[in-house]
Amino acid sequence: MRFGRFLIALLMLAGGGEVSEAAAQPSPTRSIAQLRDDLYSFRDGQQYSLFLVTPDGILLADPLDRAAGLWLREELAVRFPGRIVRFVLLTHHGIERAEGASAFDTAIIVGHRDYNSALSASRRVEPDRWRFVRDVKADYHERRAINLGGRTVELIHVPAARSPEATLLYFPAERIVFAVDPPPVTTVPFAFDAFTSNDVFNWMHAVASVNFETVVFGNGEMISRAEFAALGEYLDALRTAVVAGYEKGESLSELQGRGLVDAYSGNPHFQKRTEQTGALYRTMRLTRADVSVAGMATLSVRNPSGYCSSFSFCSAAGAVPAASAAVGLTFGRSSGIVGEMTFNAQTWSSRTRPSFSEEVALQQTRIAALFRYSPARSGKLTYAAVGGVSATLGYARGMNDLRGVLIPFGGRHEVNSADSNTGLTGGLNITRTVRDGFALTVPIRVTQMIGDLPNYWPSRFDVQIGVGVNVRVLRRVR
Repeated sequence: MRFGRFLIALLMLAGGGEVSEAAAQPSPTRSIAQLRDDLYSFRDGQQYSLFLVTPDGILLADPLDRAAGLWLREELAVRFPGRIVRFVLLTHHGIERAEGASAFDTAIIVGHRDYNSALSASRRVEPDRWRFVRDVKADYHERRAINLGGRTVELIHVPAARSPEATLLYFPAERIVFAVDPPPVTTVPFAFDAFTSNDVFNWMHAVASVNFETVVFGNGEMISRAEFAALGEYLDALRTAVVAGYEKGESLSELQGRGLVDAYSGNPHFQKRTEQTGALYRTMRLTRADVSVAGMATLSVRNPSGYCSSFSFCSAAGAVPAASAAVGLTFGRSSGIVGEMTFNAQTWSSRTRPSFSEEVALQQTRIAALFRYSPARSGKLTYAAVGGVSATLGYARGMNDLRGVLIPFGGRHEVNSADSNTGLTGGLNITRTVRDGFALTVPIRVTQMIGDLPNYWPSRFDVQIGVGVNVRVLRRVR
């Protein structure tokens, strides 16, 4: 033991701080192997990474921890003299993957634009532990290609709940994807384990977006395109079936009992279909956005105790053409919100008494924010109850005539006023699906004004009914 400590001390004195730091660490199995042409893998214990050698220098993926980075720097100098590391490409900020970048001072460190903020959050918790992990100097958003010596590496962002800066590296010439901390895609049959379904599908679709032959993982395992495709096609089909049942209101036990995706019974992942269906169903997050337009008829019911009192004749009602437009968001199967506007709803009123007459047209525009609830669907015909608050803007235009009084008080006068009122709006949407994403709709709305009613508004209560179309513009499954 004393001899070992004495030897380390000699190395520190003779070789400088960095070499002594690498030598002082326990020495796990480290090696370099040619993967394909100028693409190499290297390992440090159970951690693997890659580097690409070009005529103008080296593109290095995760250099692993600091001890491995120092060791790799010396190895590269011996094996590829004159070719320095120009770029270090980081898949995430974890110490075991990114700390070794500190050994390559002249390289440009590249990572996702969320990398530095994620690293800063970790430093605030344990500043000493993260002292050797460097910030990235160049970043990207969705994708970025790094070119060096006629060769290319693409960085591809994979949104993930536990690692917002997660990055895939794609080597186009070699048709290899390098992925760290993937879902358990090499496990047969597949199980979601600790991964959310959203993270699994985001990762798989990101990989599927490039033309690859092999995916290499951070633990040294690999998966071929054929194996990856078999899993991806099966999981996509299963999720489509689960989403369809979920939207119709089927329970998990109903879905598990009715034989989803039987066409994939020969797929090696099919035997865990029941568990996979449960994982998908329990984490299902469904968002839909719809736009609807309708022609409306408005029936305004007069208020005789207010608007018509003291007049010998009063008429203020009728079905009047109008139109509405709405945007709705549905979260899950049943609940959602609707923003709705009804415009060009008009009411004509006529009031007379001795020596006075009045004719007024009231045009109203209503904006409503409504909560929507729709019971589970059992067929093409669906119903949704809506209710919430509304604001009505009214523009009154007309003439009145006061006889037997001198001008300016008497005579004919123009009516021209703009007022507003709040209210409560509720109703029903009846919808019949014509095809996926397109439906006919019948909106029914009832509005009750609250507060003092403005002048020339004959009613605080109206009913609207219309016919229109509903188009789905977004359907997002998470």
